This record gives sequence, structure tokens and C-alpha cells, in this order.
Amino acid sequence: MAIKLLELRKFAIEKGADVSFKDNSSGELCMVDKHGIARIPGKNTFKEPFKINIDEAVKTATEFIIEDGKGRQVVTAAKIGEIIAEALKPKTQPAHKPAEKKEED
Repeated sequence: MAIKLLELRKFAIEKGADVSFKDNSSGELCMVDKHGIARIPGKNTFKEPFKINIDEAVKTATEFIIEDGKGRQVVTAAKIGEIIAEALKPKTQPAHKPAEKKEED
């Protein structure tokens, strides 16, 4: 399962985690921070456009580093796909009965 940048951004925000991965073509480190911002650390001068397509880098990355309050975890692309799917699974709410109408005298 190829990971999408949007899913990775949602995951990072939901879990308050920074997720790093390498672009296979350039070897540059890419990151999605806990605010969902995709960036290349150290290259944020905004004077030159990025030469890396971060969306494609996410899809082709083989290893991801998740850093959160619990520590640092290195996972494979297949494993992070499972982690993201679990984290973004819809939270089910208990079913509520409709309010009963009161009869007026």
C-alpha cells in the first residue's frame, strides 16, 4: 500500500509526532512535523523551490522515523501504513436513542 502525503500529514497531527523519511532519488531527509507541515530540514530559505517532490518521496520511501512523546521508532513502509490506517480509523460513537416526546395535558 503506497502511503499518501495527506494521510501522513493527518497522522502527524493526530498523534503529535514528527515523521521523517529519505527521498530515494536525492538521499535528502524529508519531514512531516506535528503540525502537518511537510519540509526538508535545513533547506527552508524559501528563496529556491524544492527540487524534491515530497509527495513522491513519501510513496517511494522504505523507512520512516516516528518521533513523539514516547520516543523514537523506526518502521518500514508497510508497518507505517498499518499504523496510519489504525490511527485514522473513524472513532465510533455509541448509538443514542431519539429523545422521547413528552405528552402535554
